[in-house]
Order: sequence, then structure tokens, then C-alpha cells
Amino acid sequence: MAIYVDGAGADRARRELTQAIPNSIPIIRNARIRKPRRPAFGVVLAQPARRKAWLRQVARAANEAGADGAVIVYLGPRGRTKHEERLLIVHGGKPDLLLEQRIFVKAETTEEREQRWRGVLESTIAEQDAASAGTAADPRFAGRDENPYFLGAKKPAPRKPETPAAPKPDPTRSASPTAKPEPKPEPRPAPKSSEPKAEPRKVEPPPPAPAPAAKADEKPRAQPAPKRKRVSSRARRPRARGGRDALNWLNLAVGVEWGARFFKHSEPATRSERSYTVRGMASGVAQLRVYPFVASEEVIWQYFSIDAEYATTVGLTSAIAKPEENEDPTVDTRWYRFGGGFSTRVPLSYGVEDWGLLMSLGYGRWTFAFDAPSETGRVPLARYDMLKPGVGVQVRGADVSVGSQVRYIHLLSVARLGQRKPQGWQAGFEMDLRATVRTGRHFHLGARASYTRFFFELAPIPARKDSPGSATDDYAQAGLFGEFVF
Repeated sequence: MAIYVDGAGADRARRELTQAIPNSIPIIRNARIRKPRRPAFGVVLAQPARRKAWLRQVARAANEAGADGAVIVYLGPRGRTKHEERLLIVHGGKPDLLLEQRIFVKAETTEEREQRWRGVLESTIAEQDAASAGTAADPRFAGRDENPYFLGAKKPAPRKPETPAAPKPDPTRSASPTAKPEPKPEPRPAPKSSEPKAEPRKVEPPPPAPAPAAKADEKPRAQPAPKRKRVSSRARRPRARGGRDALNWLNLAVGVEWGARFFKHSEPATRSERSYTVRGMASGVAQLRVYPFVASEEVIWQYFSIDAEYATTVGLTSAIAKPEENEDPTVDTRWYRFGGGFSTRVPLSYGVEDWGLLMSLGYGRWTFAFDAPSETGRVPLARYDMLKPGVGVQVRGADVSVGSQVRYIHLLSVARLGQRKPQGWQAGFEMDLRATVRTGRHFHLGARASYTRFFFELAPIPARKDSPGSATDDYAQAGLFGEFVF
């Protein structure tokens, strides 16, 4: 027998299932049973066509490994009081589904679960042994109908006793009015006894008249086809509710971030570097994700999302380099970013830890401006328009999700830095780490950290003949957010 278990707590359930299988049946551990890549495993088992195709692959893998069959257990997402459990036993030779059991299990001990599984397995094995030998099942094991642990089968309806059919009339006989009816047979006289009983005389009904023959030129009427019941799309496509396998159509994340900016550029004439640093940038962040194709059968489209983001600082000031006499040494500063794009997730593996590949493409604008005359040039202005293709990886557990992504930044435009004009290679990169914890059905808590760097060259001032300069602009951010999921 081959074993495959999937869902929350699969390792512990696999050990308990191994203990439940009788010792007389060896367990094959090298059977290459693979979980379907798409859609979610619970959806595959709920749809008859997908389940039949996948079970055919399971039977083939078990047969190739030398097993007579396979036991499949799927542990569905856990609710507040109970969780779904599916148990399937597949014959490896035909292939054939010997048993399918779906129940909703509340809290139970390890011994209770092993006892329940052992009862189902032993009764199924006893029935198969009896069917192959052509004898009745072992009376020590209860059949499916008598087994208290089996909740999926129904008892067969009792057969009705067959009654002899009434003789059909002879169609060759004519039904003309001149034909004399045959004399009815009189009942035989009852045997004489000391106490004669009066019995009512049975009157047989006349035979029904034969249907008139259809004319040669008359066509038989076509019977109307029975109307098919209309089944809604929701009934055809069941979906898991709750847990990590649930597919959402909208995510809204709102939070705060704290960050710092480190700007540095070189002056070719003086061969010195000028730097600018600001710490403690407090920002409010909002991010919206919409999944328009959540009802698709392809998993890459189920996770396809349209993203939008906006963030801005609150109460930020910058220090002016070398302030003049009677001049305020600080200036109010605004830093904000906004953008949008597309992203998706491609599953890589299934199990207790679900791994996926993240891919994204977006547009963004970052602006670091100040309320001061632009000709001062003593606070570095920044304005970047960019394209950000990215790739990353994400791992999800029962209630925790951790993902990391790296994006290449292609700068479309860079603002002038005082009298200096950007030129040459203008690019950057971004790295972020994101973790979320499921705290409710529609609410998650999360944390995010990111690092971004822009780099570009500066053209020399036309009045001077010197080599080009360079500039780097670094941003480090970390924050907390709450995510509303619908």
C-alpha cells in the first residue's frame, strides 16, 4: 500500500495513518505520487472530472512502485471548531476508487483518529479480499453499511418481490364487432366439506383493445426531450472557504513606515563628495490589490493582481547646507511615492509549506522636494520615474506567509540636480522582505522592510571642462501594516 497525506499537520497525520494500516500489509514509500499543480488540492478533490484524472495518475504511480493500491488523506483548512478531512482508497490495478469518505472532524485524540482510520481500512480490505476470493466477508469486520466510522455510504434499498406479469393480448386477433368473445372459463367447484364456505366469484377484466396500427404515410410523433435542470456556476465550481487555500478578490493594506535617506554625489572640480542624510522619515502607506480573474481555472490567472500604492511623509524637515545670516537653517520637505502595476504567483510545491514564485512589473514615481527657492541648490531635489520588473519567492504555512522580492529599476527620467544634468547609465535596484500573520478571517497583520538604491552620472557644467560626476541615492525603510482581505 502507498500513502499520500496533504494539508495542515501532514507529517503527524502520515505517522498516524501508518500506525492504522494492518501490520500484514507492507507500505511502499517510494511511490511517486505528486500533487496537482493547479488548482488548489481541495478544489481538485471536489470536482469529479479533475479528481478522476488525478486518481488515475495516483493508481499508475502506485502500480509502478509495486503497490496494490494507495491511501490518500487530505486535511482541509481548519475552522474555529472543526476541519474537513477526506479519505480515499484507490485500487492500483484497474484503477478504481474503492472508498471515498468526507467528514468534518472536531477535536479528537491520536488514538481516536487511528481507531477510526483502522476501522475503515480493515473493512475495505476485508471486502476486497472476499470479493477476490468469491466468498462472504469476514464476520469479524463490519461492512461499509455496518461500520460506524464510515459516514459516506448508504444502505441499499430492499428489493421488491417480483410479481408475475399479466399475459399480453395477441395483436394478430382482430377487434371487429362481429367476432364472438371467447367463453369465460367457469371456476371449478370447491370440494365438499362439512361446512361449505361461500366464496365470491372472481371476474376477470376484459383484455385491453390493441392500439390501432399506424398508417403507412403517417409519421410517428417525436417525443419532446426532457428538460435539463439548470445548475448554477457556483454549484459546478466549489471553492474552499477560509485558510490559505481561499482565493480572495481584494486586499487592502494600510500601515506606517519609518525610513532614512542617504544622498551622496561627487564634484569633479574639487574632487570632493557632498552628502545629505535625513533619518526618521515617518510615512503613511496604503496599498490596494485587486484580483480580477479569481474565478479562472488557471492558477497563474487566479493570483494575477492589479496593484496600486501611495506613501507620503508627515512633518519632515531638512537642514540647509551653510545657511546665511538671518536664514532659517531648516526647510519643510515633502517625500512621497506612488505607482501601480501587475503581479502574480506561480506555485512551485505543495504541502504543509507551500512555495511559490512571485513575478511583478510596475511603474512608480519617487519625489523628494522642499519648500524653498530652487536656485539655492543646498537641499538635493530628487524626482525619479521608473519601471520595476521583479522576481521573488514566497512560502506559506497554515497562518503565516513570508516572501522576498528583488526588483531592477530602469529609470525613465531623473530631475536636474542644481546646475547638473543627469546622463549616462541611470538605474537602480530594490529588495524587500514581507511577512504576514493571519489573525482573522478577513484581517492579517504584517511587517515589511526594504532597501532601494538609485545611481546615475552627472554631466559637467558647460563653463568647465572636467570629467563627469556621479550620484547615489539610498533609501532604507521598515514598517507595520494591517491587511483587510475580502
